[in-house]
Amino acid sequence: MDRCILLLLLLYLINPSFSVFFHISDIHFDPIENPTVYNSTTRCRNPLYYNEHYNPHDTELYPPTEYYYEVGGKYGRYGCDAPCSLVASTILSMSELVADPDFIIMSGDSASHALSFTDQNYSIVELSNYFQKFFPTTSVYFTIGNNDAWPDYTIQCDDPQYGLFLDAWARWIPSNQNSTFLKMGAYSVNQTSSLHIISINTILYSTHHPNASYPVKDPCGQFQWLSDQLSSALEGNQKVYITGHILPGLDSAFFQPLWLQQYGATFINLLIQYEPIIAGLFFGHLHRLVYTDQYSYQVTDIEVYYLDLYTANLNQNPTWLKEYTFTEAYGGSPNNTYSLMNIITALENSTVLFDMWLEYHTSMYLTPKEIYVCLLSTPNLSSFQQCIESKQYTKKRQWGISDND
Repeated sequence: MDRCILLLLLLYLINPSFSVFFHISDIHFDPIENPTVYNSTTRCRNPLYYNEHYNPHDTELYPPTEYYYEVGGKYGRYGCDAPCSLVASTILSMSELVADPDFIIMSGDSASHALSFTDQNYSIVELSNYFQKFFPTTSVYFTIGNNDAWPDYTIQCDDPQYGLFLDAWARWIPSNQNSTFLKMGAYSVNQTSSLHIISINTILYSTHHPNASYPVKDPCGQFQWLSDQLSSALEGNQKVYITGHILPGLDSAFFQPLWLQQYGATFINLLIQYEPIIAGLFFGHLHRLVYTDQYSYQVTDIEVYYLDLYTANLNQNPTWLKEYTFTEAYGGSPNNTYSLMNIITALENSTVLFDMWLEYHTSMYLTPKEIYVCLLSTPNLSSFQQCIESKQYTKKRQWGISDND
């Protein structure tokens, strides 16, 4: 990608019926990286570091050096994670944009890829300290990401790592949630009397989790706990935000399920059961951002901000700019299923609109339109494959090609 994207969930500040909060994800803070010293042959860090802390589980995190860009600078280099300077710039810019937001959702992957255990824990603690420094009176609700676990994706019920996360995030997690968090890495909080925020540990459901080959029905009892939280919110006439790291859909790069199928089905059934009170779902992992009404808590708009890393390094001055607003770009609402499906249909039928969306989405990575349309409109691998087959069949008919050709 040729830009560093900051995803923010904001509310329209002029209207008094709206409030404001941030949603940010996948910072991947790398306290070891020195982007002004190490070039492409070092893969972002001193090569001795990789030799000393090599982990076979993270083999995919050591790609050939041709995938890295030689030109770096103070604020980092494309192909590397975020150094201290970029992290500080990001959070400072957030505070300058909205000094006192209602709260912040950070949906996982605080830590960089392929760190030692000690450095990984340090990055998680230091990132929480950055938020405390720039937002001293704002609650920050962290979620565990796969790179926050060590090794990657490796976290279990009653895992000692939960204690390390709790130490870093204790100022924002209610003490009555400690036992739940130490058991499964999840917690819930009453943000207001009418809004309940639930942070779930989605790493337990990942297809990359060590237990994926022999899954249990309800890892750590988290689905039952989530159901109980939703039931309590329903009885209390509260709206609910659910935040997690890995979303229950398909990987947009490799077109593979992100959750095991049975876990995705269980989660979707809970969403259907409690649909009247669920006002928002906020995930990360695939590196994306989100606006909300003070009374209904429905997301009303999305603003995305970005940093041109090349220009920031050239000028020694990071300037974060608004890239787009959802309603202005697509002419529809981000919180209505019918509106979203109409937008997906428009993307499929309009080359101009699709090209604009693709530029916003990834800036460089080009994939056929049919694949993205099916990714946006299907929840699992089988329906994705059926969608792709139907698009291919339609295209063949349009081109006068038979299946026997």
